[in-house]
Amino acid sequence: MQLLHQHLWPIYERLTSDALLSRCERKATQNANESFHASVWAKCSKAKFHCKEKVELAVTSAAAAYNFGPTSVSLPGEKLNVPSGAHSARIANSSAKKRLTKSLQKNQEAEKRRRKLRKEAIEKAQRQEEEAEGAAYATGMF
Repeated sequence: MQLLHQHLWPIYERLTSDALLSRCERKATQNANESFHASVWAKCSKAKFHCKEKVELAVTSAAAAYNFGPTSVSLPGEKLNVPSGAHSARIANSSAKKRLTKSLQKNQEAEKRRRKLRKEAIEKAQRQEEEAEGAAYATGMF
């Protein structure tokens, strides 16, 4: 029992830290799993049945792209001495460049301020609508 406590206590401390909980309170958490799952299902839709091999390929491909970027698509072929074509390389590089540009743009202070103001405006409009119409849903309302 002591050994279990010794291993679980640091995890408990980390998950209940004030820094982590304050981020959750502000709804400022990021879910990397959600992003990864979205990239898997973009390659292999949940709405349609796919064989096990197709799903495994989608997961492997998404993991490679998630960890190494879009240029990783050509890695399996290179291992088999099958070089990727010029168009594949151009598309992968273009995608990587676009992703980096978008990331840099999102991290600019003006963009962060714009997103915050937009979010506040939407929340204000929702509050005003709820005040005018009354609550559309509440626990035990129906």
